Amino acid sequence: MNPGHPRSPHLHLVPISFVGGSDWGSSPGRAAARASGISTAARYTGVTSMGLTGNIMDLIGVTDVRVARTRADVVLGPGERALGGGTWLYSEPQPALTGLVDLTGLGWQPITRTAETITVAATCTIETLRALPEPLFQQCADSLLASWKILSTATVGGNIALGLPAGPMTSLAASLDGVAVIWT
Repeated sequence: MNPGHPRSPHLHLVPISFVGGSDWGSSPGRAAARASGISTAARYTGVTSMGLTGNIMDLIGVTDVRVARTRADVVLGPGERALGGGTWLYSEPQPALTGLVDLTGLGWQPITRTAETITVAATCTIETLRALPEPLFQQCADSLLASWKILSTATVGGNIALGLPAGPMTSLAASLDGVAVIWT
């Protein structure tokens, strides 16, 4: 990271080694909704059943949810996935999934600003990032074409970690010379 770079402030992301994020609003999602007879005006989110593909999205194999409080708690066991916002995780069947580790318990500040940097936690919601006064953040969040339900749940880290073609948070981080801090 170069603090003297003309595109400062930089985007600095705290750990993002988890699954979460949002690809809602993409044309494949709308196409699947139309094919299933679901109105594309409605967007679906939540932790139970979703009807976009006709599959049940209850994550019925999950038998344990742990809340991470320290870095040591983030070590995943067999069949476990880390949970940030979960908008992608709950959008598709996850047959091998038996447990979740909730990262929101780590208590990361969503956004921390200094004169030179903006640090964005992986668990920061797209909605929180969108609220920053600079238009670039609003434009990137709005490019998801997502409902308020998704924007208030989907995380910056999830959008980046999934590496989706419709990943505006990846574009945002790259345009600001973002640096990702990844726990291994």
